[in-house]
Amino acid sequence: MKAIAHKKSWALAAAVVAATLLTLAGCGGSSPGDAAPAAGSPFATASAPTSTPAPASSAAPVASAAPASNATPDAGGSTPAGTPTVAAGDGGSRIPLSTPTATASASGAGGGGSGGGPTGSPGTPRSTPPLRAAAAIVGFAFSPPTLTIKVGTKVTWTNNDASPHTITSTDGPSTSAKTTGSFDSGAVNRGQSFSFTFDKAGTYYYECTFHASMPTMHATVIVR
Repeated sequence: MKAIAHKKSWALAAAVVAATLLTLAGCGGSSPGDAAPAAGSPFATASAPTSTPAPASSAAPVASAAPASNATPDAGGSTPAGTPTVAAGDGGSRIPLSTPTATASASGAGGGGSGGGPTGSPGTPRSTPPLRAAAAIVGFAFSPPTLTIKVGTKVTWTNNDASPHTITSTDGPSTSAKTTGSFDSGAVNRGQSFSFTFDKAGTYYYECTFHASMPTMHATVIVR
């Protein structure tokens, strides 16, 4: 009985489908081959899967604009690259900032330093200290007996004896030499000094005229 009822229901469904197709054909609808079988019909087939639309691609990243250079040309020309600028007002042109420049202090030039020492102008030659030499008269003798100096040297003799002496130029080293008058101190007492500057190269002899007979009271100055 169940098989007969099942067959009847299929036959009824087929009749309904056929009637529907005829109705559609009569109305100018789609052809019988285009009509899809009714749902639940044995002729119905699985519908083709519908393709899922691909998601829209994201917008390509936009390259960011490079930052504008701070250096903007002024009225007289372009501002050198790397010069710091500051904006002049709202939207105005940029004004280059002045770059600090290291300056050397002239204080202490010439070795004076900050201690208040003397300073000199650059290029000014320093004065050369005068050349000096010392000799003595002690124990009735000139010391040293021979003195070698440079041209322009000032020689100072000091008498350390109790007796007075002279420093007088002669024409030779012997006790019989004669005075020349190139230089003569006159009497130099104890503790006193006599100075003479030798401006020319040569060999100079001198003696103490008070004690000319004593070989130790004769001496020589060599100027080079």
